Amino acid sequence: DIILVDAPCSGEGMFRKDPLSRKQWNPESPSFCAARQHQILHHILPCLKPGGILFYSTCTFSPLENQEQAALLERNGIELLHTDFPPEYHIQHEGKGLAFYPHFLMGEGFFIAAGRKSGNAPYVPLSNHEAVTKSQEPEKVNVRVTSPYYMVKEDNHFYLLNHHHQAHYQTLEHIFVPRHKGSKTKVPQRVFQPGLLMGQAKGDAFIPSPESAYLPPRLGVSSYIHTEVTGEQALAFLQKKDPGIAVAPGYHLLTYKGLGLGWIKAIAGRNNNLLPPAWRILKEFAERPPVLSDIF
Repeated sequence: DIILVDAPCSGEGMFRKDPLSRKQWNPESPSFCAARQHQILHHILPCLKPGGILFYSTCTFSPLENQEQAALLERNGIELLHTDFPPEYHIQHEGKGLAFYPHFLMGEGFFIAAGRKSGNAPYVPLSNHEAVTKSQEPEKVNVRVTSPYYMVKEDNHFYLLNHHHQAHYQTLEHIFVPRHKGSKTKVPQRVFQPGLLMGQAKGDAFIPSPESAYLPPRLGVSSYIHTEVTGEQALAFLQKKDPGIAVAPGYHLLTYKGLGLGWIKAIAGRNNNLLPPAWRILKEFAERPPVLSDIF
């Protein structure tokens, strides 16, 4: 539906703030970065479904990396969108994009263009990844998805995608970029994961991923046990503590006012809080009983 390309660029908009960006810049930087941006846009456009919105941004002033890339989008079926801002915002219209200059407004320099895709997205086979069929799912997978969504399996991990994203596999796997600036040696662009991680299969068990807790029920976690909690229990969970609820053994999706918070695994006598440590709320509330309105 939406893709944001915050493209690697020559960094001219950061010169005032970052001395290192000034030292790394050379006269060839804009053309080098423009070629890489061109390649990124060429490969990412098939991943955007018809009617989807693409945002393209840089932190540079170079027309090669800004207006010319916006023109590339137009030539490839992207209708660039025009947005008006009040004059006091001091945002400049350049071509069909927006330029932000540090001598006109607070902040550093950058450029952004937005466009809507028209036409039909091309179909690209799934490459070397497996499309998941019911027979391939672990016995205890409680995730069921319906069209236009589907799952793919890679190394016992299950990822949720939209059918419009099938092009992702063959395009991103074959992007090669220079090892470093000026290098003639090219290496594959690393793809961190092919979609939204739903969980991992271990034997005949399925371990749901933390991020799958935030999906709406129609996308596949509705068959898990949903356990509604109070504000105090929700905050305890988000602080990675035991929320103090008595439930049957197994995986439970904790919800607060109907919204997913995360997973616990109930084992006899205790609950294992599966919230990633880096996601926990560190603030303690010692003066009065905590409620979620302290945070949200």
